[in-house]
Amino acid sequence: MGQSDSLSHGIAADRTYSVHGPRPQRISCSSTVPTQGTAKQGLPDSRLSLFRAGPRGDETLRQVAAMALIASLGFFIAAEIRVSSQVMPPIVDLHFHPQPGWDLNALVSLMDQLGVARAGNGPAGPDSLGLGFAARYPNKFIPFCGLGEIIFHLQQGGPAAWDLQTDRMLAYLGRLEQGLRSKHCKGIGEVYPNNLRTHGSRTELRSRYPADSPLMRRLFAFSATFGVPLDVHMEADPPAVAELERLLESNARGTLVWAHCGNFAPTSLLKSMFQRHSNLLCDLVRQIAVGTELLPDWKDLLEELPDRFVLGTDLSEPNLNQYSGVIMYWRAILNQLTPQTVEKVAYKNAERIMNLPPLGR
Repeated sequence: MGQSDSLSHGIAADRTYSVHGPRPQRISCSSTVPTQGTAKQGLPDSRLSLFRAGPRGDETLRQVAAMALIASLGFFIAAEIRVSSQVMPPIVDLHFHPQPGWDLNALVSLMDQLGVARAGNGPAGPDSLGLGFAARYPNKFIPFCGLGEIIFHLQQGGPAAWDLQTDRMLAYLGRLEQGLRSKHCKGIGEVYPNNLRTHGSRTELRSRYPADSPLMRRLFAFSATFGVPLDVHMEADPPAVAELERLLESNARGTLVWAHCGNFAPTSLLKSMFQRHSNLLCDLVRQIAVGTELLPDWKDLLEELPDRFVLGTDLSEPNLNQYSGVIMYWRAILNQLTPQTVEKVAYKNAERIMNLPPLGR
């Protein structure tokens, strides 16, 4: 049994799914990024379907593609991207989904070039996939557990599963608790209590269950007990927001990251929720800017409440050029903020909620 297998033993559930410390450094934009395909060998095609773009993803991919084209040319137009040659802080990418098809050696090399110190979130498949990434590069990848596993059991069990009335869901939650207790799993999610419109016509990916259901409360209790974040993908319909607020109030010691919340919630709603819930953070997305120009209301919120934001890439497929483009996009956004805010958003908030060793110190 290999190292990654031994780490994941007892954590991964069924094998068949119907779903899916560097110091601040000078960032060089001069080198080209090697091309990488998007092969998915070893997993059924449907297992990766969650990460393909629907109507929302089309706009995201257009933005990413524009950045990737620039990255592949090996330079960035200063007037458009506005990333200078100044020393830039490290980045912790907290919305990186491990997927089959990544050339890990090439990815880690690229992350080093881009100043991405660490990356993590739930895998496109069983928990063992993310645990395998972390086993190979323990100082680079942060393994989250529960994304594909929970989706699978919800699809199999329906409402009974989110009410914790199925043996299979309960058995998986026992394995998840074991993984958290052993510290192999360092985060929970991404989970999808309200995903009715995000993926457009992909009806098989739609989900709606209460954000304060027994399942979500159990996961949030794990967050509190083990000091790890729960990453939640949730469209901001008023009933879902009310459920989320009840979940946040249920345990002040839990930490919840609202995944790519800029897709779903205006800054006015986020600000009011931040004021009511000290245990809520936001995972930023590319919808906070026009091109690379940060929207004024988002800039104001970031500067006013810099402790509440983390960054992520959230690629739909393994692609080095796209990864480079998204990171350089974030460099352009960060370049418009004060140095104190930049440090918190780029890496310090992630260090805090993930209990990571401090970078650059």
